Amino acid sequence: MKGRYSICLMNKGSGPAEIKFELAMGVESAGNKKGTEKASGEELRGVERQIAKLNDMSKELGREMGDLRKTSNDEQAVSSSTTVRVIVFGVLSIGIIVGAGVVQILYLRRFFRMKKIV
Repeated sequence: MKGRYSICLMNKGSGPAEIKFELAMGVESAGNKKGTEKASGEELRGVERQIAKLNDMSKELGREMGDLRKTSNDEQAVSSSTTVRVIVFGVLSIGIIVGAGVVQILYLRRFFRMKKIV
């Protein structure tokens, strides 16, 4: 994790001391087998390990929710597109039917006038 961390150390001895340590946080510390073994012996207990597992699971769940949102948005776009196509097809069908009816009326008028029935 990026950021600035401060650690306070106190030397109760009479001279300078050299200290070497590794700092691991969060999921990275659980993935580091060496660090986990050190922590297990000192302070990391079963509950803390379960919390780390739950943290990993919640991150995975967050990723899956993001994927589900994306899939849902894609499906909604397809549904909207299909709805528009159905409406356009219906309007065109009605237009063709009305046009065919007008053509039939005009044809029949001309036909009956030529036959002198009307």
